[in-house]
Amino acid sequence: MASQPAAVVRQRWLSPIGAGDVRAILAEMNTARSEQWCADLAAMVDAEIRGKVEATGRRPWAYLSPMAFVSAARQGIRYELSRRGIAHGAQIYEAQRELRFAFDDSLSSVIGALAYDKDADGAISGAEGRPMFSTIQAVR
Repeated sequence: MASQPAAVVRQRWLSPIGAGDVRAILAEMNTARSEQWCADLAAMVDAEIRGKVEATGRRPWAYLSPMAFVSAARQGIRYELSRRGIAHGAQIYEAQRELRFAFDDSLSSVIGALAYDKDADGAISGAEGRPMFSTIQAVR
């Protein structure tokens, strides 16, 4: 199995998304909300990402960069918007279901694809350089 180890940078977790990302996605849907509403939704998605990473036994702040989670975070925004009735198309329940799976799939691929310092020694060694294959499974 091929792998490409990366140096682990210990830093506090910085959210990969913010209110501006929520506003941009809302603009795609010709919708607008207040700055606080957008910030609250971004914080909710960020907490969801951190919680799912921690549920795998990994520490979110031990990844090379939280920016690796940007794509998953944008899927999370779309999913949360659909839960609030904001989505493309008239089939809101189908959109919620598909966006939930897209979010889980995107997050799962990021969690397992990156080198991770499991033993907290500040270096990627041995098996740590190999991706952990983890699946966040949702029932359809």
